[in-house]
Amino acid sequence: MSNQSVVSRQAADGEAAFTLFAERYYSAVLDYLRRLLADEALAEDLTQEAFLKLHAQCQKVGLPANVPCWLFCVAKNLCRDYWRSARFQKERIGDDEIAAPFIVGHDQVFEAVARREAKEEIRDLLRRLPEKQREIVMLRFFEERPLRDIAEVLSCPIGTVKSRLFQGLRHLRDECEKKGAAFIG
Repeated sequence: MSNQSVVSRQAADGEAAFTLFAERYYSAVLDYLRRLLADEALAEDLTQEAFLKLHAQCQKVGLPANVPCWLFCVAKNLCRDYWRSARFQKERIGDDEIAAPFIVGHDQVFEAVARREAKEEIRDLLRRLPEKQREIVMLRFFEERPLRDIAEVLSCPIGTVKSRLFQGLRHLRDECEKKGAAFIG
């Protein structure tokens, strides 16, 4: 069912339409917040808060014209609010993953360690990007959002999105070359 047909259905049954959008976009918003925050519990909390805001929006004025863009914009703003909060200033954000308790075999251990190190290197490279470039790279490549949607989410012209994406990718390539790693992109 297309977003447009869900929006049309919303007029008849708002709760059913909201449920369909929640089922369709919950995991994408959660994944986006996981990558931004590197904190599973907080990402889940903010995802739920984003969908509560969508529900409130539906009750007040109806569904936004472009629900996915609206949701990612709300998620981004919730992250920014969190990063500005006193709670964030007091907490130490840890990116350590909990290792699987039962890894059997030398090859499996080696592969698990290699994957973890690669993930950590990618996170480190992304952290070094300026915030505006990092947001665009994450929305484009992790969430596979079209440039038009990214421009809407970030409230900036599409030319700015393209420029920041290019600069971010160039920065990532340069950093990979410094480390002697191959950059695909």
